Amino acid sequence: MSLSKEKKVAAFAIIILVVLSTISLAIFFYEEIKYDIIKKSHNDLEQNYNELTIDYNDLQDNYNELNDNFNELSNDFDDLAKTIEYMELPIDHLMEMTYANLRDNYQPQYSGWWGNYYYNKNSAEYASYIAAHDLGRRYWPDVENKYEEITGTSLPQEAYNRMTDLIDFIDISNTDSNTEKIRKILDFITTWITYQSDINNEFLFPMETITFRSGDCDDFSILAATLFEKVGIDSAIGLFQNNSLEKKRHSMVLVHLNDLEEYGYWYYNDLTNFGLSSGKWIILEPQATIDRQTVENWIQKWGLIAAAEVPNN
Repeated sequence: MSLSKEKKVAAFAIIILVVLSTISLAIFFYEEIKYDIIKKSHNDLEQNYNELTIDYNDLQDNYNELNDNFNELSNDFDDLAKTIEYMELPIDHLMEMTYANLRDNYQPQYSGWWGNYYYNKNSAEYASYIAAHDLGRRYWPDVENKYEEITGTSLPQEAYNRMTDLIDFIDISNTDSNTEKIRKILDFITTWITYQSDINNEFLFPMETITFRSGDCDDFSILAATLFEKVGIDSAIGLFQNNSLEKKRHSMVLVHLNDLEEYGYWYYNDLTNFGLSSGKWIILEPQATIDRQTVENWIQKWGLIAAAEVPNN
């Protein structure tokens, strides 16, 4: 028995359909397997990525911690280097003994014959002299000749040389403005010098204050005035009184400038009646940084009772 032509065509079509279906199923399963493999690879890669991200974040945290430690150690090293550099500035015992002899011979002592006015006037003048002394501008040979005989160097010149080193230590440049010089000097003083009361109201020479790293208000003022003068800013020592605090006395610095740029300040328009050069004199509290000169109106509470410019020779 033979198949009709139509049945043969139909059978052939069925066979073709079955073959194509089989091929399609095979391709489908093959692609499904490929998809599962790729998906698993993707999941594995994603997991690896997440693990690497965690490791990266941990490493970043470790890096940041190590960097902070490095910066802290670097700052500590810089501070140590600064301290070592500072340790080269202080005076020796012979200089200190000579300063003490100068103080015994020349610092004014209160006398009822003089009264407060002349005592304050003479004290301000003496303070300006010892500021000038450590700038190499003043010499008391009757006391200092022995120092020169032993060392071969005059005490004022030795102090001047150390003041020059101190300006380098503070990192003041000739290109700095007067305001910037004042800012750096006040930053130095408030960082390195500590306030400490004395017993006999002795005025320390600037190099003594540098050596002891402490002093009271007049010692701060003398040191500040010396440093201002060293960088070319005309200065004066001012003695003040606060009538609201049982006439408590205080010392601050006066600088002969027109302004402090963006910083606030208190000033006198003229102090010729106190013997100072004509023109504006700005008051500076040497125990405060330049940006704190007007805080709580501290300076305004004090009235000037005596002043003396640091001599130029």
